[in-house]
Amino acid sequence: MGETTGITWTDHTFNPWIGCTAVSAECDNCYAWDLSEFRGWAEWGRGKARHLTKTWPNPPKFNRKVERGDPFTSEWLPPVREGTRRRLVFCASLADVFDAEVPADYRQQLWQLIRKTPNLDWQLLTKRPNLIKRMLPPDLVNAPNIWLGTSVGMQATTWRIPKLLETPAVVHFLSIEPLLGPIPNLPLEGIEWVIVGGESGKGVCSTPEELERRRLVYLDGDMWKPKPTREVWVREIRDQCVAARVPLFFKQWGGPKPTSGGHGLDGREWRQFPVPGNGGDIPMKKPKKNPAAVVLGRLGGSKSTPAKTKAARANARKRWAMERRKEAQ
Repeated sequence: MGETTGITWTDHTFNPWIGCTAVSAECDNCYAWDLSEFRGWAEWGRGKARHLTKTWPNPPKFNRKVERGDPFTSEWLPPVREGTRRRLVFCASLADVFDAEVPADYRQQLWQLIRKTPNLDWQLLTKRPNLIKRMLPPDLVNAPNIWLGTSVGMQATTWRIPKLLETPAVVHFLSIEPLLGPIPNLPLEGIEWVIVGGESGKGVCSTPEELERRRLVYLDGDMWKPKPTREVWVREIRDQCVAARVPLFFKQWGGPKPTSGGHGLDGREWRQFPVPGNGGDIPMKKPKKNPAAVVLGRLGGSKSTPAKTKAARANARKRWAMERRKEAQ
Protein backbone atom coordinates (compact mmCIF):
# COMPACT_ATOMS: atom_id res chain seq x y z
CA MET A 1 0.00 0.00 0.00
CA GLY A 2 1.39 3.35 -1.05
CA GLU A 3 0.20 6.90 -1.20
CA THR A 4 -0.95 6.46 -4.80
CA THR A 5 -2.79 3.79 -6.73
CA GLY A 6 -3.71 3.02 -10.33
CA ILE A 7 -7.31 2.19 -9.33
CA THR A 8 -9.26 5.33 -10.14
CA TRP A 9 -12.22 4.82 -7.79
CA THR A 10 -10.14 4.79 -4.61
CA ASP A 11 -7.33 6.72 -2.94
CA HIS A 12 -5.26 3.79 -1.71
CA THR A 13 -5.14 0.01 -1.88
CA PHE A 14 -4.24 -2.09 1.14
CA ASN A 15 -3.49 -5.80 1.01
CA PRO A 16 -3.26 -7.24 4.51
CA TRP A 17 -2.32 -10.55 2.95
CA ILE A 18 -1.87 -12.01 -0.53
CA GLY A 19 -3.56 -15.09 -1.96
CA CYS A 20 -7.02 -16.26 -2.97
CA THR A 21 -9.03 -18.97 -4.74
CA ALA A 22 -11.01 -18.48 -7.95
CA VAL A 23 -14.75 -18.88 -7.35
CA SER A 24 -16.45 -17.83 -10.62
CA ALA A 25 -15.92 -16.80 -14.24
CA GLU A 26 -15.06 -13.24 -13.16
CA CYS A 27 -11.85 -14.71 -11.67
CA ASP A 28 -10.64 -16.46 -14.85
CA ASN A 29 -8.35 -13.63 -15.98
CA CYS A 30 -7.57 -12.28 -12.51
CA TYR A 31 -4.70 -9.78 -12.63
CA ALA A 32 -3.90 -10.47 -8.96
CA TRP A 33 -3.56 -14.19 -9.63
CA ASP A 34 -1.39 -13.60 -12.67
CA LEU A 35 0.78 -10.95 -11.01
CA SER A 36 1.20 -12.85 -7.75
CA GLU A 37 2.33 -16.06 -9.38
CA PHE A 38 4.60 -14.22 -11.82
CA ARG A 39 6.28 -12.36 -8.96
CA GLY A 40 6.36 -15.41 -6.72
CA TRP A 41 4.37 -13.67 -3.97
CA ALA A 42 1.87 -16.47 -3.33
CA GLU A 43 0.37 -19.56 -4.95
CA TRP A 44 -3.28 -19.22 -5.88
CA GLY A 45 -5.90 -21.81 -5.07
CA ARG A 46 -7.64 -23.91 -2.46
CA GLY A 47 -5.38 -25.07 0.33
CA LYS A 48 -2.60 -22.62 -0.54
CA ALA A 49 -1.16 -20.34 2.13
CA ARG A 50 -2.21 -16.70 2.42
CA HIS A 51 0.84 -14.53 3.13
CA LEU A 52 0.79 -11.45 5.37
CA THR A 53 2.32 -8.31 3.85
CA LYS A 54 4.55 -5.71 5.48
CA THR A 55 2.39 -2.70 4.66
CA TRP A 56 0.30 -2.68 7.85
CA PRO A 57 1.86 0.58 9.18
CA ASN A 58 0.55 2.55 6.19
CA PRO A 59 -3.17 2.90 7.06
CA PRO A 60 -2.43 4.42 10.50
CA LYS A 61 0.01 6.80 8.84
CA PHE A 62 -2.63 7.93 6.36
CA ASN A 63 -5.21 8.23 9.13
CA ARG A 64 -2.87 10.62 10.96
CA LYS A 65 -2.30 12.67 7.80
CA VAL A 66 -6.04 13.15 7.39
CA GLU A 67 -6.44 14.02 11.05
CA ARG A 68 -3.66 16.63 10.89
CA GLY A 69 -4.87 18.04 7.59
CA ASP A 70 -1.51 17.57 5.86
CA PRO A 71 -1.10 19.65 2.67
CA PHE A 72 -1.38 17.87 -0.67
CA THR A 73 1.75 17.03 -2.65
CA SER A 74 2.66 14.99 -5.73
CA GLU A 75 2.72 11.96 -3.41
CA TRP A 76 -0.22 12.88 -1.17
CA LEU A 77 -2.79 13.69 -3.84
CA PRO A 78 -6.19 15.25 -3.13
CA PRO A 79 -8.92 12.67 -2.40
CA VAL A 80 -10.84 11.31 -5.37
CA ARG A 81 -14.02 12.60 -3.72
CA GLU A 82 -14.71 16.30 -3.53
CA GLY A 83 -15.73 18.03 -0.33
CA THR A 84 -13.92 15.73 2.10
CA ARG A 85 -10.40 15.06 3.34
CA ARG A 86 -11.28 11.47 4.19
CA ARG A 87 -9.47 8.80 2.19
CA LEU A 88 -10.90 5.72 0.49
CA VAL A 89 -9.00 2.47 1.03
CA PHE A 90 -9.73 -0.49 -1.24
CA CYS A 91 -9.17 -3.75 0.64
CA ALA A 92 -8.00 -5.91 -0.94
CA SER A 93 -6.71 -5.94 -4.52
CA LEU A 94 -4.61 -9.11 -4.11
CA ALA A 95 -6.93 -11.07 -1.82
CA ASP A 96 -10.50 -11.39 -0.54
CA VAL A 97 -11.16 -10.22 3.02
CA PHE A 98 -13.95 -12.78 3.44
CA ASP A 99 -12.00 -15.73 2.04
CA ALA A 100 -12.72 -18.69 4.36
CA GLU A 101 -9.17 -20.00 3.93
CA VAL A 102 -7.61 -16.93 5.53
CA PRO A 103 -6.42 -17.63 9.11
CA ALA A 104 -8.88 -16.13 11.57
CA ASP A 105 -6.19 -14.18 13.41
CA TYR A 106 -5.26 -12.37 10.17
CA ARG A 107 -8.81 -11.09 9.88
CA GLN A 108 -8.93 -10.12 13.56
CA GLN A 109 -5.83 -7.99 13.02
CA LEU A 110 -7.57 -6.29 10.08
CA TRP A 111 -10.70 -5.54 12.13
CA GLN A 112 -8.54 -3.95 14.80
CA LEU A 113 -6.75 -1.85 12.19
CA ILE A 114 -10.08 -0.59 10.82
CA ARG A 115 -11.19 0.36 14.33
CA LYS A 116 -8.00 2.40 14.78
CA THR A 117 -8.37 4.34 11.49
CA PRO A 118 -11.69 6.24 11.70
CA ASN A 119 -10.59 8.83 9.10
CA LEU A 120 -10.33 6.18 6.38
CA ASP A 121 -13.34 4.78 4.55
CA TRP A 122 -12.63 1.10 3.97
CA GLN A 123 -14.00 -0.37 0.73
CA LEU A 124 -14.28 -4.10 1.48
CA LEU A 125 -14.98 -5.83 -1.84
CA THR A 126 -15.70 -9.56 -1.95
CA LYS A 127 -16.95 -12.35 -4.19
CA ARG A 128 -18.07 -14.14 -1.02
CA PRO A 129 -20.85 -11.90 0.37
CA ASN A 130 -22.54 -14.97 1.85
CA LEU A 131 -19.74 -15.02 4.46
CA ILE A 132 -19.87 -11.35 5.52
CA LYS A 133 -22.62 -11.84 8.08
CA ARG A 134 -20.66 -14.60 9.81
CA MET A 135 -17.23 -12.96 9.70
CA LEU A 136 -17.78 -9.23 10.31
CA PRO A 137 -17.71 -8.44 14.06
CA PRO A 138 -20.97 -7.00 15.47
CA ASP A 139 -19.34 -3.67 16.40
CA LEU A 140 -18.27 -3.16 12.77
CA VAL A 141 -21.70 -3.85 11.27
CA ASN A 142 -22.91 -0.51 9.86
CA ALA A 143 -19.67 1.12 11.06
CA PRO A 144 -19.33 4.67 9.69
CA ASN A 145 -16.03 3.89 7.94
CA ILE A 146 -16.85 0.56 6.28
CA TRP A 147 -18.31 0.23 2.78
CA LEU A 148 -19.34 -3.29 1.78
CA GLY A 149 -19.22 -4.35 -1.87
CA THR A 150 -19.51 -7.44 -4.03
CA SER A 151 -18.41 -8.33 -7.56
CA VAL A 152 -21.13 -9.00 -10.13
CA GLY A 153 -19.86 -9.50 -13.68
CA MET A 154 -22.92 -11.09 -15.26
CA GLN A 155 -26.58 -11.84 -14.59
CA ALA A 156 -25.70 -15.28 -13.17
CA THR A 157 -23.82 -13.80 -10.23
CA THR A 158 -26.44 -11.25 -9.19
CA TRP A 159 -27.36 -13.74 -6.43
CA ARG A 160 -24.54 -12.07 -4.51
CA ILE A 161 -26.45 -8.81 -4.20
CA PRO A 162 -29.14 -9.95 -1.71
CA LYS A 163 -26.40 -11.70 0.28
CA LEU A 164 -24.47 -8.43 0.44
CA LEU A 165 -27.54 -6.58 1.67
CA GLU A 166 -28.04 -8.99 4.56
CA THR A 167 -25.38 -7.00 6.47
CA PRO A 168 -26.13 -3.31 7.11
CA ALA A 169 -23.52 -0.81 5.90
CA VAL A 170 -23.28 2.94 5.32
CA VAL A 171 -22.58 2.13 1.66
CA HIS A 172 -23.36 -1.04 -0.27
CA PHE A 173 -21.66 -1.10 -3.66
CA LEU A 174 -21.30 -3.30 -6.72
CA SER A 175 -18.16 -3.83 -8.77
CA ILE A 176 -19.30 -4.90 -12.23
CA GLU A 177 -15.75 -5.54 -13.38
CA PRO A 178 -15.00 -7.34 -15.48
CA LEU A 179 -18.35 -7.02 -17.21
CA LEU A 180 -18.76 -10.37 -18.99
CA GLY A 181 -22.35 -10.31 -20.18
CA PRO A 182 -25.56 -8.28 -20.29
CA ILE A 183 -27.27 -7.58 -16.97
CA PRO A 184 -30.74 -6.43 -18.04
CA ASN A 185 -32.19 -6.97 -14.55
CA LEU A 186 -29.75 -5.43 -12.09
CA PRO A 187 -31.21 -5.36 -8.56
CA LEU A 188 -30.37 -1.87 -7.30
CA GLU A 189 -32.70 -1.47 -4.35
CA GLY A 190 -30.48 -0.92 -1.31
CA ILE A 191 -27.37 -0.31 -3.46
CA GLU A 192 -25.63 3.05 -3.04
CA TRP A 193 -22.92 2.83 -5.71
CA VAL A 194 -22.05 0.93 -8.90
CA ILE A 195 -18.62 0.57 -10.52
CA VAL A 196 -18.41 -0.76 -14.09
CA GLY A 197 -15.35 -1.76 -16.11
CA GLY A 198 -14.12 -4.00 -18.89
CA GLU A 199 -11.47 -6.72 -18.80
CA SER A 200 -7.88 -5.57 -19.05
CA GLY A 201 -4.59 -7.45 -19.19
CA LYS A 202 -3.10 -10.20 -21.32
CA GLY A 203 -2.59 -13.11 -18.93
CA VAL A 204 -4.23 -16.06 -17.45
CA CYS A 205 -6.96 -17.03 -19.94
CA SER A 206 -6.18 -20.31 -21.68
CA THR A 207 -6.59 -19.12 -25.28
CA PRO A 208 -6.47 -15.83 -27.20
CA GLU A 209 -10.02 -16.58 -28.38
CA GLU A 210 -11.30 -16.70 -24.81
CA LEU A 211 -9.56 -13.44 -23.93
CA GLU A 212 -11.03 -11.81 -27.03
CA ARG A 213 -14.51 -12.99 -26.05
CA ARG A 214 -14.16 -11.47 -22.57
CA ARG A 215 -13.01 -8.06 -23.74
CA LEU A 216 -15.40 -5.18 -24.32
CA VAL A 217 -13.09 -3.70 -26.98
CA TYR A 218 -11.64 -4.59 -30.36
CA LEU A 219 -8.53 -3.36 -32.17
CA ASP A 220 -9.28 -0.99 -35.07
CA GLY A 221 -5.96 -0.10 -36.67
CA ASP A 222 -3.90 1.09 -33.72
CA MET A 223 -6.88 2.06 -31.54
CA TRP A 224 -8.93 -0.01 -29.12
CA LYS A 225 -12.62 0.75 -29.51
CA PRO A 226 -15.75 -0.52 -27.73
CA LYS A 227 -17.55 -3.36 -29.46
CA PRO A 228 -21.05 -2.14 -30.43
CA THR A 229 -22.73 -5.06 -28.64
CA ARG A 230 -20.72 -4.36 -25.49
CA GLU A 231 -21.66 -0.68 -25.60
CA VAL A 232 -25.25 -1.88 -25.30
CA TRP A 233 -24.35 -3.79 -22.12
CA VAL A 234 -22.73 -0.75 -20.51
CA ARG A 235 -25.52 1.63 -21.54
CA GLU A 236 -28.07 -0.79 -20.12
CA ILE A 237 -26.36 -0.66 -16.72
CA ARG A 238 -25.93 3.10 -16.95
CA ASP A 239 -29.60 3.60 -17.70
CA GLN A 240 -30.67 1.39 -14.80
CA CYS A 241 -28.44 3.39 -12.43
CA VAL A 242 -29.81 6.70 -13.68
CA ALA A 243 -33.40 5.48 -13.28
CA ALA A 244 -32.68 4.27 -9.74
CA ARG A 245 -30.61 7.39 -8.91
CA VAL A 246 -27.62 5.27 -7.99
CA PRO A 247 -24.18 6.91 -8.52
CA LEU A 248 -22.20 5.29 -11.32
CA PHE A 249 -18.44 5.12 -11.76
CA PHE A 250 -17.51 3.87 -15.24
CA LYS A 251 -13.88 2.95 -14.81
CA GLN A 252 -12.74 1.70 -18.21
CA TRP A 253 -13.50 -0.11 -21.46
CA GLY A 254 -10.34 -2.15 -20.91
CA GLY A 255 -8.04 -3.91 -23.37
CA PRO A 256 -4.40 -4.96 -23.03
CA LYS A 257 -4.00 -2.10 -20.53
CA PRO A 258 -6.64 -0.50 -18.30
CA THR A 259 -6.33 2.70 -20.31
CA SER A 260 -6.37 1.09 -23.78
CA GLY A 261 -10.03 1.75 -24.56
CA GLY A 262 -10.44 4.90 -22.48
CA HIS A 263 -13.42 5.47 -20.19
CA GLY A 264 -15.79 7.76 -22.08
CA LEU A 265 -19.41 6.71 -22.56
CA ASP A 266 -21.56 8.52 -25.11
CA GLY A 267 -19.34 11.60 -25.07
CA ARG A 268 -18.95 11.98 -21.32
CA GLU A 269 -17.26 10.44 -18.32
CA TRP A 270 -19.14 8.97 -15.37
CA ARG A 271 -17.12 9.50 -12.20
CA GLN A 272 -19.78 9.53 -9.50
CA PHE A 273 -19.38 8.68 -5.82
CA PRO A 274 -21.96 7.99 -3.13
CA VAL A 275 -22.56 10.33 -0.22
CA PRO A 276 -22.82 8.14 2.91
CA GLY A 277 -25.81 9.00 5.04
CA ASN A 278 -28.27 9.92 2.29
CA GLY A 279 -28.88 6.50 0.80
CA GLY A 280 -26.17 7.06 -1.79
CA ASP A 281 -28.42 9.33 -3.80
CA ILE A 282 -26.80 12.38 -5.40
CA PRO A 283 -28.29 14.99 -7.71
CA MET A 284 -27.77 14.01 -11.34
CA LYS A 285 -26.20 16.87 -13.25
CA LYS A 286 -27.12 17.67 -16.84
CA PRO A 287 -24.43 16.75 -19.41
CA LYS A 288 -22.06 19.63 -20.07
CA LYS A 289 -21.51 20.97 -23.55
CA ASN A 290 -17.89 19.90 -23.35
CA PRO A 291 -18.01 16.20 -24.41
CA ALA A 292 -15.01 15.46 -22.21
CA ALA A 293 -16.60 16.96 -19.08
CA VAL A 294 -16.15 14.84 -15.99
CA VAL A 295 -19.30 14.32 -13.95
CA LEU A 296 -18.90 14.35 -10.17
CA GLY A 297 -15.46 12.80 -10.21
CA ARG A 298 -11.83 13.31 -9.39
CA LEU A 299 -11.81 16.60 -11.31
CA GLY A 300 -15.04 17.80 -9.75
CA GLY A 301 -16.72 18.54 -13.07
CA SER A 302 -14.01 20.94 -14.25
CA LYS A 303 -13.38 21.20 -17.98
CA SER A 304 -9.65 20.96 -17.69
CA THR A 305 -6.94 19.89 -15.29
CA PRO A 306 -3.93 22.02 -14.36
CA ALA A 307 -0.77 20.75 -16.03
CA LYS A 308 0.92 20.37 -12.65
CA THR A 309 -1.86 18.07 -11.44
CA LYS A 310 -1.75 16.04 -14.64
CA ALA A 311 2.00 15.55 -14.25
CA ALA A 312 1.56 14.47 -10.64
CA ARG A 313 -1.00 11.87 -11.62
CA ALA A 314 1.15 10.60 -14.47
CA ASN A 315 4.03 10.10 -12.05
CA ALA A 316 1.67 8.37 -9.65
CA ARG A 317 0.74 5.84 -12.33
CA LYS A 318 4.43 5.09 -12.93
CA ARG A 319 4.87 4.27 -9.26
CA TRP A 320 1.93 1.91 -9.26
CA ALA A 321 3.90 -1.20 -10.29
CA MET A 322 6.51 -0.45 -7.64
CA GLU A 323 3.75 -0.27 -5.04
CA ARG A 324 2.54 -3.72 -6.02
CA ARG A 325 6.02 -5.18 -5.54
CA LYS A 326 6.44 -3.54 -2.14
CA GLU A 327 3.14 -4.98 -0.91
CA ALA A 328 4.46 -8.49 -1.38
CA GLN A 329 7.78 -8.01 0.39
